[in-house]
Amino acid sequence: MAKKVICIDLGTSQTRVWLSTKGNIFDEPTALAIDNKSDRIIEIGYLADKAMGRNPADISIVRPVQNGVVADVMMCSLFIYRIFANQGLERYLRGATVIVSRPNSITPVEQMALDQVFQKIRVKRVIQVPCAEMAALGAGIDTSSPRGILVLDIGGGTSDCAAVALGNIAVSHTVPIGGKTFDRAIIRTVKKTRNLILGPATAESCKMRIGSISDDSENQFVEAMGRDVSTGLPSSAIISTAEIRPVLQNLAEQITDMVIEVIQDVKPELAA
Repeated sequence: MAKKVICIDLGTSQTRVWLSTKGNIFDEPTALAIDNKSDRIIEIGYLADKAMGRNPADISIVRPVQNGVVADVMMCSLFIYRIFANQGLERYLRGATVIVSRPNSITPVEQMALDQVFQKIRVKRVIQVPCAEMAALGAGIDTSSPRGILVLDIGGGTSDCAAVALGNIAVSHTVPIGGKTFDRAIIRTVKKTRNLILGPATAESCKMRIGSISDDSENQFVEAMGRDVSTGLPSSAIISTAEIRPVLQNLAEQITDMVIEVIQDVKPELAA
């Protein structure tokens, strides 16, 4: 019988699951909708994420992964189990080897929390692989080459950069900046300049539609719906590329600084 291998990219924003016998089976947001009265899982993934900001008081939207690491072991294990249960694949977890991504820089306690997630759903063999290395493999790069490879992986909660050679990470750095960080920066900016509170989905839409870090980019506009800070009533404002560019540039510069640090830390032999 062929060995069962499960590859999981467990991200702050998105989770992807691949099975050695079936290929990709899941690529949706890392989110659960929970009934507060019964603690029952109502939805996971896209439908749970879509309910964010629209959910009634008796339903909570839980994001069990924050800044690339497990923030809630129980919720995270229930989320992963539900991915398989929804497709009638619960038994696939038994006897399988799970390869799961993690940030390059992670504490022993955070590594232990990730192991506990899978222990709770009775997975006995778990291999944690740094995000940058997984990204290189996913891009079809031969990481066993003696020639150094620089990899940058920008996720939802963290950005990881690493120099990889001979199948190992020679140097790596992580910063707690990802797609969600950019969204929160837009929310803070619009609240300060327009007295308007945007929801996470609206902020992300603004980022995708008009966001840019280039000074030469066209100044585009989008109408953003939100809630007026003073009245609490629904309101809207026209947001421009120029208005949100400075905060996006600031975050992008921090990612750039991390990449420069990795390059500076690489040994001359590898850099050559």
